[in-house]
Amino acid sequence: MASSYSYLETREGESTRQMFFKGMRKRAWTVVALMRVQKMTPEQIASSHGVPVPAVYEAIEWCDANRELIEREDREELIAASTWRFG
Repeated sequence: MASSYSYLETREGESTRQMFFKGMRKRAWTVVALMRVQKMTPEQIASSHGVPVPAVYEAIEWCDANRELIEREDREELIAASTWRFG
């Protein structure tokens, strides 16, 4: 499937439909959420995570447009984690 994104990609074999930064194991939402919680600028988060500034803006755009998907998958992950038992 072709993507209209320059810096983001989906991953085959992942349990999520969320986007990742190309060539990295970082979800777009993880970086955007951290930026917002820590009140960082896109330039600051780009520098601290080794991604181009335009990639951060692209991630923000994708996250804002896919909020429902992110929230649904976050809920599913929390439910799965709450039922997981150690040994």
